Amino acid sequence: MSEKSIESVAVDAELTTLESAPGADRSHPVKWYRSTFYNALILGICNFLAPGIWGAMNSLGAGGQQEPYLVNVANALTFCLMVLSCFFSSVVVRVIGIKWTLIVGTMGYAPYAAGLYTNNRYGNEWFVILGAALCGLSAGIFWMAEAAIALSYPEPYNQGKFLGFWLSFRLGGQVLGGAINLGLNANNNKAGKVSYNVYLAFIALQALGPFAGLLLNKPSKVQRRDGIPVNLAITNSIWDEIKATTSLFVSRNFLLIVPLIAQGVYTEAVMFTFQSLWFSVRARALGSFLSGVVAIISGNLLGAFLDHNKLSLVTRARGAFVVILGLQGVWWIWATILVTDFHRTNPTYDWVDPGFGKGFALFLFWVAGFQLNYMYLYFVVGNIASTEAEVVRIAGLLRGTESAAQAVSYGLNSIPIMGSIGSVYLNFGLWAIAIVPAWIVIKEIGVTIMDKKLQREVGEVGFAYLIEDSERGDPSNSTTTGSFCLTLSSATMSSPQRKQWILNAFAMQSPSHLNPGLWKAPGDNGPRYNDLSAWIALAQKLEAAKFHAIFFADVLGGYDVYRGPANLTPTIPAAAQFPINDPLYSIPAMAAATKSLGFGVTSSTTYEAPYSLARKFSTVDHLSNGRVAWNIVTSYLDSAARNFPMNSQEQVPHDTRYAIAHEYLDVCYKLWEGSWRDDATDSRYKLAGSYADPAGVRQIEHVGTHFKVPGPHICEPSPQRTPFLFQAGTSGAGRTFAAQHAEAVFLNGHAPHLVRPSVDSIRAQAETLGRSRDSIKIVAGLLVIVDETDEKAQAKYAALLSHGDREGALALFGGWSGIDLSTYSDDEDFRFVESKAVKSMVNHWSQTVPGLGDVPWTKSRISEFLLVGGNGMKVVGSATTVADELERWVSEADVDGFNLSYATNPGTFDDIIKYLLPELRKRGVFWEDYKVPGGTLRENYTGKEGQTRLHESHQGAKFVWRAGEELPKYIKEQHERENGETNGNASAKRKIDDIEGEGQSRGNGVKRGGGLGNVGGAGDGVAVADAGDVANVADTRDASEARDAGEVGDVNDAGPGSMADSNRVSLRV
Repeated sequence: MSEKSIESVAVDAELTTLESAPGADRSHPVKWYRSTFYNALILGICNFLAPGIWGAMNSLGAGGQQEPYLVNVANALTFCLMVLSCFFSSVVVRVIGIKWTLIVGTMGYAPYAAGLYTNNRYGNEWFVILGAALCGLSAGIFWMAEAAIALSYPEPYNQGKFLGFWLSFRLGGQVLGGAINLGLNANNNKAGKVSYNVYLAFIALQALGPFAGLLLNKPSKVQRRDGIPVNLAITNSIWDEIKATTSLFVSRNFLLIVPLIAQGVYTEAVMFTFQSLWFSVRARALGSFLSGVVAIISGNLLGAFLDHNKLSLVTRARGAFVVILGLQGVWWIWATILVTDFHRTNPTYDWVDPGFGKGFALFLFWVAGFQLNYMYLYFVVGNIASTEAEVVRIAGLLRGTESAAQAVSYGLNSIPIMGSIGSVYLNFGLWAIAIVPAWIVIKEIGVTIMDKKLQREVGEVGFAYLIEDSERGDPSNSTTTGSFCLTLSSATMSSPQRKQWILNAFAMQSPSHLNPGLWKAPGDNGPRYNDLSAWIALAQKLEAAKFHAIFFADVLGGYDVYRGPANLTPTIPAAAQFPINDPLYSIPAMAAATKSLGFGVTSSTTYEAPYSLARKFSTVDHLSNGRVAWNIVTSYLDSAARNFPMNSQEQVPHDTRYAIAHEYLDVCYKLWEGSWRDDATDSRYKLAGSYADPAGVRQIEHVGTHFKVPGPHICEPSPQRTPFLFQAGTSGAGRTFAAQHAEAVFLNGHAPHLVRPSVDSIRAQAETLGRSRDSIKIVAGLLVIVDETDEKAQAKYAALLSHGDREGALALFGGWSGIDLSTYSDDEDFRFVESKAVKSMVNHWSQTVPGLGDVPWTKSRISEFLLVGGNGMKVVGSATTVADELERWVSEADVDGFNLSYATNPGTFDDIIKYLLPELRKRGVFWEDYKVPGGTLRENYTGKEGQTRLHESHQGAKFVWRAGEELPKYIKEQHERENGETNGNASAKRKIDDIEGEGQSRGNGVKRGGGLGNVGGAGDGVAVADAGDVANVADTRDASEARDAGEVGDVNDAGPGSMADSNRVSLRV
């Protein structure tokens, strides 16, 4: 599989929040004994029988002993060994699987309870230490296993409730232990130890733990209501797994939350020691009982809050952090005051004693705060782990870090002065230390860190084959879980809040876009993709219907994975995005035939120099009167990389592509916004005999990591200067890039609630950069098949399928995913193949696509699934049905409009214009005319007349060279940063002059006060001297000649159903 085949973006765009739970629950019935609720129950029972009973003993105060110090030593040993077993727990999962890891982990708890029993009854101490050691070795792997299961088994919209339910069982042990002890010691109002009969009950319960574990489902057997399979396994070698765990431990985000983990769990020994020192036996039993109840309530309330999808992920993460840490601060102040007094007075409070309430209430609040902090830690680490394997590792690291903190805590609390007073002071300090580093991570959740549970699951089931920043700018090509065909009843839809929508036509200058083989369908213009008149006619049709723009996808290589490698034979007969023209060159002709329609063009930052791209878009912006947009992509196809030797013919890694793209944009901004002063071409200069003011044209002198571009921009400023900026990437890097650079984002998703978190994340990041949330428009990709009735629309869809090319569909799939399905037999059912990626993907389709629940998923079925509209979202029905669904998208996903793809061109657009647009206008969601007729694309997209330039809050606006400025402001600020604020203005000015004058010897410098000088044979530049007029500049371009190395067969030579004879297409460079 190629490197690009599993991109994390796919995840963000497609499954960024499965929080629309009710619909998912109704769609995917499950067997009760395979459900996540059943597994939560079993996990909870295991938790109750093992650590829950252990907690019950500790909640009695020091394991029920009169003095806490022996038990604190034993617990310190337990947690020291747990650090070790937690670290290697993922290796255990690698060997025996997650279920058996959990079962083995329950086995060490009963020996520890037995040790406490023998100590309580007979006074021996060695068994306590032995039991603590056995407990430490097993409890570490149990803690990891239960945490990993709790993070991976539930549906995302049930994550918080699952955590609350699971941890309630642990507290249930505490409640039960307290109830038992309270019954046995109700009349014991003195300090002392607990009756040994209590331990017999505890031992019996803990011995049942392994048997309860046998009832848990293996991950592969779990059935979730959202239809996504659970894949909780480790497949690395043991040594690789150890290295991966170590790497995760030293990662930035995990290290930053280590203090948060430490301060939270250190509290356990502090509060239990507090209870044992200052309260009577029955008061301790009452505390054990009531604190468990309080913690169960508080934990489940937090779980419900964390699942509350009407609040953004940002709000939930930050809100919970502020409340939990804020309350803890109050409690630590309270505790500091109390223990200082108790250390002096040495009380033993019974519930009838004066002053009992002030200490007892603190204990209850402590326990509630411990539970809130504990649950919140799971929420945080769940947003750090990127894969299911990382869930196992990070669960082990979380529990190992907990164990280390608790080992220190119990060890220190075995020292009398620390147990009575010192640990409270220390924990107060740890709380203060944890706040800032934790906040660095927390503030990124929902911004640069999305809901990783959703991302993980998309990657595991194969949704990651969505290519987030495809060369074509086309997320709908991705292998997402769109409905095979979605038809909704209008009667079930409610009317959301209205806003005016953006509608683009989504096209490609190829015989076939997302519909391999449909160039053969009656009336399709696929065979006319080379005919400029066909594109002009489409542009005029769309403008008459008031579409905002026509958005052109593009690719720079063929889909050659299927039956490959490097084989285009299946692609060519279907014309599956091959052959394909560069759409930019047709835009001026379409623009000349229209007045208001915009044109979006996809172009890559990886395979063209920013200097030449800036020139092209300035040219087209001039010729279209400011109606062009650039869809920025970073490219991913290996078939493209092989044809660009400047990149060593190898694919550039994903994050490197984005690093290049950031600098690429800065270069373009400098050329478009900062190379020509705003008033450099004013008419007063022409009246004076100079076409432009030479002092108003400057070199940009960009020298960066990836580019060295002296400039100046060879084109004068166009109506928009910077073209309107689209972007189609929704990985973490893609969202960050979009927040900084994009004015509109094109994304794709299976359902609106899956898209909403990506929308929120991009807008939240934009706000952190000083941009308003509405400064970025979001458009979702959809295929609409519409007719007079739902039945006619369904019949139309069925007819379209009959024209599709199945081999072409599999070729597209191979290009998008990097998986060659030709290596499997024709009758192979992919639900049962060894490939986890393919198997999990088709299993998900089986559970999510209506009518395809229990059918074999062969190559034939996969190809049919992809034939029309690729694997993007499809909406089929009457105008009312389609409009209802689009309104649901706008309301639930908070998108601003849609990129509407086609099955046939122009047939699909004709149907939309005839049936759908009147319905949308009737509902008041689509305009009757352009906001600014004859205006720029930016004006019509923003709805603001006069907004032809980038908004002042945009990244590119800082490069603007405004009228009246000697130099752009960013140049002056740059020199102030380099040289410091001093009174040496003359020195600073000399540096500025140096920048302007540098390059003069090369014949391409710029100097103030003169006109264009004669450069004669300069070759690659324009020199500006003090001549005062415009001199002749010779054009000495390299006299190079390009020759086509291959030939493409004439359409007349094509066989039946073939766009061209594939044997006539030369693949030579």
